[in-house]
Amino acid sequence: MSRHIADRRTPTSGDKTRAFLEIARKEAPHPAVIALTRQPRSPRKGDKTAQFVRIDRGRTA
Repeated sequence: MSRHIADRRTPTSGDKTRAFLEIARKEAPHPAVIALTRQPRSPRKGDKTAQFVRIDRGRTA
């Protein structure tokens, strides 16, 4: 038994999907960007060197 003529879909071009993805990209950042911004920042090399020099010179807090 074949399908009814109303049950047959014509292939789509994906315009709706493309539009939804474009809106999602404009409204919210990519999950990878969110993950990177939530990572703790490592201290800069200059800051670490300055602390070692300060300790080496005998200065404490």
